[in-house]
Amino acid sequence: MTRITRTTLVKAPLSSVMEYVGDFFRQESVLRVETVARVSAPVIVAYELIDDATDVVRRHDACAIRWRPNRRFFPGFRGVITARPHFARACLSLEGEYVPPGGMAGAIFDALVGRWIARDSLGRLLREVADYAESRYRQFESGSPTIEQLNTRPPAPPR
Repeated sequence: MTRITRTTLVKAPLSSVMEYVGDFFRQESVLRVETVARVSAPVIVAYELIDDATDVVRRHDACAIRWRPNRRFFPGFRGVITARPHFARACLSLEGEYVPPGGMAGAIFDALVGRWIARDSLGRLLREVADYAESRYRQFESGSPTIEQLNTRPPAPPR
């Protein structure tokens, strides 16, 4: 079993990031996980928003994901995406594990190059999720009034 951890920053507040992560996987039940040299493999993804028990200070959501490949020599994967505050941004982390397919030959391949391919592939996937979250947040911001606009509005009449 090989364990992988990847992290990336998201230009969006922590309060909205996990909702966007859930939306990403809700829309993408079949993903193309890209490896080196633009080779990709389709995987069928299952996800679930769960409580993140890794932070004892405050409660967070997490997203448990798992996939099974459509190709014979591509491993299945199980992992968890978590988010933590990072100043005005959020830090997304993907931690998970897979069993290299192909028995002993697969284990040797994984030790030589497979785990680096997996790290790169999962890093690309996490960046794709982060880009989606950033795009959704920009859409939200563009539709929200600025502080100046809010301050120039007349008060609402009483009901």
